[in-house]
Amino acid sequence: MPSTRAAYILRKSSGYTLIELIIVMAMMALLGTTLVAVVGSGGNQYQRIHENYSTENEARIALSYMTVKIRQNDTYITDPVYTGRSVTVLAGPPPVLQIRDSATSRWDIQLVGNQLVESRYTAGSPTPDATATISDKISALSIASDATGSLITIDITYVVDGNAKHLIEKVYLRSDG
Repeated sequence: MPSTRAAYILRKSSGYTLIELIIVMAMMALLGTTLVAVVGSGGNQYQRIHENYSTENEARIALSYMTVKIRQNDTYITDPVYTGRSVTVLAGPPPVLQIRDSATSRWDIQLVGNQLVESRYTAGSPTPDATATISDKISALSIASDATGSLITIDITYVVDGNAKHLIEKVYLRSDG
């Protein structure tokens, strides 16, 4: 009788079988793989959304910069060297927004490749004295003015998720000749 009682106690206090351990390990591996896939997908989605937001934000800042630059310099210049509006549009390609801050110096804003560039020219120089990049995420730029030159329309195109998006601003000039 003691031998059967000892066998009963041994059976009762024994651990998990090998099959049970293998099944639990397989389930944990499946759960771990699923968790890694979900976290990795979320990280990729976050990065894509961040890049799209950055591109759209940069396009909005570029449009705002151009609008503010136009409004700051909206005057009529009367000078022996130059007489006319301080803000003009030169039809392209590429179109150029030309802003004169005096009779002898001007700023040109234009798209060069995918970069929206601002160049400063002084004293009739054919080469710019200074150049700065406003944005490097613009895919197309359209600048047009009406027949009187008092309305300037700016259309900035940028790409988000393979889709072209447009930002359009109309700026009315207050200066007259």
